Amino acid sequence: AFFNVSDTVTRANWKAFVEESSINTNLPGIQGTGFSLIVPGDKLQQHIQKIRKEGFTEYTIKPEGKRETYTSIVFLEPFTGRNLRAFGYDMFSEPVRREAMELARDLNVAALSGKVMLVQETGTDVQAGNIMYVPVYRKGEETNTIEQRRHAITGWVYSPYRLDDLMSGILEGLELQGNKKIYLHIFDGPECTPQSMLFKTHAPEEQKASENIRFSIQIPVDFNGQRWTLVFTQRTENIFIDYISVWTVFFGGILISLLLFFL
Repeated sequence: AFFNVSDTVTRANWKAFVEESSINTNLPGIQGTGFSLIVPGDKLQQHIQKIRKEGFTEYTIKPEGKRETYTSIVFLEPFTGRNLRAFGYDMFSEPVRREAMELARDLNVAALSGKVMLVQETGTDVQAGNIMYVPVYRKGEETNTIEQRRHAITGWVYSPYRLDDLMSGILEGLELQGNKKIYLHIFDGPECTPQSMLFKTHAPEEQKASENIRFSIQIPVDFNGQRWTLVFTQRTENIFIDYISVWTVFFGGILISLLLFFL
């Protein structure tokens, strides 16, 4: 919407827009909000020189290599810390990201990527990542068909999520992370494997203990073109059921039913 009502969006405009939106306050755990621009191959050098004239003398699109079409993260706020590593990254060059970007472009929807390693990761406190994309089309162009959308696309507004940070913000106040009786695992896709795990509420040293499971339930969640599988488990040693109350309700119900029947 911001792009659609603006003749030109500058770096300063984007910074002010994101800061005034108070995204970190209202949606804690989001790594940032950015814009990835499509750069045709024949305009690559022109684009690089334009950004370098803005003061970023080392700017280039990465990874290197000759491609027909490039994309580049030109805006990302907050533009500090880990996010600086993403500046100039071509997300369209990576298959998992590209699949979500193409889905968003073709259907004009917000699309979530599969599990990825964000370029913001530094090697310490590494977390699983996902990215949400929303397409941006040229103002005034028709976008009624897939062909029209592919022709009109100029880039994507996107948000990268580090899953531990994101889920900590979502679960804050629900006491699930501090709960030693119930554990939550989130997996990317229908397969619950270590490779597809996005998030867990317990520390790695508790993994072995958490496998001593008495109750477990899997809940598939489909949204924005992606499926997550939520697995809730309860350990045997942490289970407590008031069986006296259960049997009282069971036999009391039978007795009352019989009395009503004879009555």
